[in-house]
Amino acid sequence: MDQTDNFAAMKAHLLTEIAQDAKSMFSNEDARSIDFMTDLLEDWQGEMSADSIPATVFSFTVIHFHQSLLHAYDTFNDHSDIAKFQ
Repeated sequence: MDQTDNFAAMKAHLLTEIAQDAKSMFSNEDARSIDFMTDLLEDWQGEMSADSIPATVFSFTVIHFHQSLLHAYDTFNDHSDIAKFQ
């Protein structure tokens, strides 16, 4: 079964560019973390297997990016209602 997400592979390149551009706004320790994560994504081809560290980095980044964009509209801000969906 093919577990490749071509959209994710394309967007990973864009995310690494954004992260590198924003790196100067962070502490040295955070900047090293950004370098580490962008290095993981540099040659990633979108493989979304369960043991793919780059896939985890990409997914984590996208989730937090969406949360930062949509936090004002998040109906689960206190997360008390989340149990309804489990």
